[in-house]
Amino acid sequence: MEEQKNQNQQSTSEQQPVSQPVVSKTNEVDSSNIEKNKAMAIIGYIFPILFFIPLLNDETKNSIIPKLPDISDWDLMEKLEREKSVLCFYITGHPLSKYSSYIELFTNITVEDVLNEVEIPKKIIVIAFLQEKKLGVTKKGNEILRLNFEDLTGKFDIAIFGKDCNKYSFLREGESYMVIGSQNKSDYYDDNRLNIRPVMIYEISKLRTKLSGEINCMVDEKILDKKFGKQLVEISKEHYGNFRMRFIINGSQFENMILEPRGFEIFPDKTMFTFLMQNLKEKPKIRLNIE
Repeated sequence: MEEQKNQNQQSTSEQQPVSQPVVSKTNEVDSSNIEKNKAMAIIGYIFPILFFIPLLNDETKNSIIPKLPDISDWDLMEKLEREKSVLCFYITGHPLSKYSSYIELFTNITVEDVLNEVEIPKKIIVIAFLQEKKLGVTKKGNEILRLNFEDLTGKFDIAIFGKDCNKYSFLREGESYMVIGSQNKSDYYDDNRLNIRPVMIYEISKLRTKLSGEINCMVDEKILDKKFGKQLVEISKEHYGNFRMRFIINGSQFENMILEPRGFEIFPDKTMFTFLMQNLKEKPKIRLNIE
């Protein structure tokens, strides 16, 4: 009997399924949950208004609904700040939207690219919005500056140690910056996230004087006339900078002919970028002078 009982217990244990380990996915962004949260927040805000107000008569409305004072509209940045603080996401727009031309020209990686396992360039260039700045001390007593940035696709953190904390003391929360550096490959950081070791961080308003490089433009020979040349000269007077222009001309008479005007340096701001996009065969390619 005991032998038969042991055999039954053994067969029962063999039939029980082996539990599988739970795989943590804390580093993955669940975009569907984010969209659901957005939808629920919006519905939760407007549903009471849509449901209850029609049930009230004019007399009840006047007694329940207070008269609001006449105040001026918030500007875009204040709207965005309020939306983020209440809903944890933006509705009206994004603080970086006005820098779309800079992002398209200069940025070579995004937070979303890294999550999608896109190859990270050796020199990273990102335009991002500074959400939070915290100065603290490590266990060894060294200063540490923690920066929480956000680009158009997600958030990333930067940690700065020691004497470099003073170098970036000018950074202010709520402002946008160009971050130039390399991926931090220390064991302390997650390889599946954007972790930048900064070489330099520039204020967007100072890019004209801080940046230099070369703009390569693929041009069809048909647009190279007096009108194009005159427009380019006029625009460059107002949009001067430290970028040399290099035209690669193609057509029936030319094949990859290179034209480099001397003493002609511009800065590719929004107006200049729009002009070039309207006249070139493809988006101009920017090469930054980075140490």
